[in-house]
Amino acid sequence: MTLNEPLTELSPLRAPLGSATIEILRGDSKIAALGRILLVVLAALTAVIGATVPAEAATDLSSLLADAPGFDWHEAGGSNPDVIEGPFTARSYGDFVDKSSSTPGSTTSVLQGYGFNGGYGKEWQHLGSNDLLVERVFQFDSKSGATSWYNDIKSGTESETSNQGTIPAASAIPDSFSAILTDPNFPKQWRVDFLKSNLVFVVHTDSNTNDLASLAVSQAQKEYNDAPTSTVHLSTTPQTPAWVKPVMYGVATALFIFLVGLVTVVLLVSRRRTPAVAGAPIQMSPDGSFWWDGVRWHDARTEIPPNAQRSPDGVYWWDGRSWRRVVS
Repeated sequence: MTLNEPLTELSPLRAPLGSATIEILRGDSKIAALGRILLVVLAALTAVIGATVPAEAATDLSSLLADAPGFDWHEAGGSNPDVIEGPFTARSYGDFVDKSSSTPGSTTSVLQGYGFNGGYGKEWQHLGSNDLLVERVFQFDSKSGATSWYNDIKSGTESETSNQGTIPAASAIPDSFSAILTDPNFPKQWRVDFLKSNLVFVVHTDSNTNDLASLAVSQAQKEYNDAPTSTVHLSTTPQTPAWVKPVMYGVATALFIFLVGLVTVVLLVSRRRTPAVAGAPIQMSPDGSFWWDGVRWHDARTEIPPNAQRSPDGVYWWDGRSWRRVVS
């Protein structure tokens, strides 16, 4: 059997935080304090956001698919019958593929015969160009079933009359094949499929105007790198709601902007208001010519007390009654 998947048509903190900030503004080590806060906050954000990824990767198929390459890619909704978005079964995928087939139900039977036990699909559309990015993962009971399915879709793709050749860069991905498909009725498609353990991955990009070969390869490479090396049986239902990760990234971005603003404010304040360097009281002689260090008298014209208060520019020192120019 050979499988010919249809081409895709483009669719048109309370007071403690405040007090901590004030202390930073008043302190002598503003930048050092800000550096410590930035490190702590960024480490915490990394831990919180990153914690969602391992949990998903260990439990469901959706986490095996690579994220969209940018915020300007909009994920499709699951209500569109022409899109595989979310979990799918052998029957639902068969219905999707066999819509225009002369032998409806054949794909479902083949998948069931190979021990297919669930899949997951995602599709994004670029907000500016309407380009498409499609990713799917098929899970089987064993590697032999996955291998059979991989061979079917490979032979089906290679036999397509619209197949114009391969993507050279895709050859770096083990156990993979690639194809460039052109059809006058559909956008140009760059496709990369690969087999790893009991999983089969499909990645394709579609565009009427742009060359998306490198995007297809890079997305497939990410998935290959992250895919398990041994047989797995993962759930088709995401264990973490889909909105969690975007919200976490949004919170992280907002906090980062806040911290950058805080650094800017501190730098501006520190430049505009540089206080004089304070010092301990100095015992001067009645005529002001000498100062006492506790042991002996020193000539104030040639020696400056080490604990003397300095002016912000360092040019003068305070003897308790008047400012004296520092003798160089």
